[in-house]
Amino acid sequence: MTGAGRGRPSVLVVTKTARLGGAERVLMNALPYLDRDRFRYRFSALDTEGPLADAVQEAGLRFAPLPSRRAFHPRNFAALRRAAKNGGIDLVHAHLPLVGCLSRAAFHRRVPLIYTEHNLQDSYHPASRWLNSRTYRWQRRVIAVSDEVSSSAFRHVGRHAAERVQVIPNGVDFERLDREARRPPGPLPGSRIDALRVLVPGTLARRKGQDVLLDALSFLGDSAPALTVWMAGDGPLEGSLRRRLASRPELAARVEFLGRRSDIFAVMRAADVLVMPSRYEGHPLALLEGLALGKACIATRVGGVPEIVTSGHNGLLIAPENPGALASALRQMACDPALRRRLGQAAAREVRARFDIRDTVRAWERVYEETLGEEPALTDRRASARRSSRWRGGSRRSYPRRPVPNREPTDTPSPPGCG
Repeated sequence: MTGAGRGRPSVLVVTKTARLGGAERVLMNALPYLDRDRFRYRFSALDTEGPLADAVQEAGLRFAPLPSRRAFHPRNFAALRRAAKNGGIDLVHAHLPLVGCLSRAAFHRRVPLIYTEHNLQDSYHPASRWLNSRTYRWQRRVIAVSDEVSSSAFRHVGRHAAERVQVIPNGVDFERLDREARRPPGPLPGSRIDALRVLVPGTLARRKGQDVLLDALSFLGDSAPALTVWMAGDGPLEGSLRRRLASRPELAARVEFLGRRSDIFAVMRAADVLVMPSRYEGHPLALLEGLALGKACIATRVGGVPEIVTSGHNGLLIAPENPGALASALRQMACDPALRRRLGQAAAREVRARFDIRDTVRAWERVYEETLGEEPALTDRRASARRSSRWRGGSRRSYPRRPVPNREPTDTPSPPGCG
């Protein structure tokens, strides 16, 4: 019996972990706004517990972990295929490559699958890219979180994905953000009252570029303006970063490791500048959150970041892996409080207008309805026709493009001395 025959269609949302990465935090943001009058939601992940699992259950929804944390364990295939055979699932929405590939294999020709691509293909492990390329056609629709993520999929996966991709950006739960940002933060390392407080949020990993920030601090040297860097997060690069700082006490005095903070929005509110020196990004949620709180940002021109930030208008953009440019941008932010205010005000205004999680959820649910209304045979014929023709277009967008100033973003030069 179909979902329509039972009433509301049942949607299974599958992600890699119940711990909080960017994709999982987007799902957590979405929970209060899911339309339960139209769909019956349930969630699954490779983890048995974590903040996402807790939030799903607190919202009164079902969370059922997969039997094994190893994505391709036979027990996971068996559990998903059993769920499909029993007729309890009408649609699957999978997030991230490992569970995306697992879901494609388990539900192929059984249940329609939608997959959200959260990052650039270059950022994935080679095995994940290979699996993506071999299984991408086994899904009905692809949601990309930015235009650049969509283009990356076309380049790496092939033209058989063309026109199946729709761009739906990540969204912020502004009510939760504002509520939690108003609370006093926990203890924060002290610094000079006139020091620029620089927040670097995110997993401590090479792709996030915290090592480039340390190089930028070295570029600033003895003439550096007063600043304190807060690295908020944990991850595999932490040991290497700490060892570098241990041999450079003059840098260590400027850098504090905050670890993973449950009060991160309050920490953002206490900061002066948000810095994201990433090598890869899809559509970074932490950047959206910081900008929504009115923080000036310095970010690298990678992935979907230029779709959020226009340099000199609502932030400063620099090239990735360019510590000199990052040092110049830090100096400019430290020396120009009026610039920080102007960038932060423009950022808050635009992010709050463009990236509301309620719009994201409505766009997802429109895709669900369109997919459930398709005839499988027609979908297969359309896919075959697309593969036989040369792709000439781009992905569909659920959001209008933001008007941007008629100029090319440029790296920000360092002003003459500061104070």
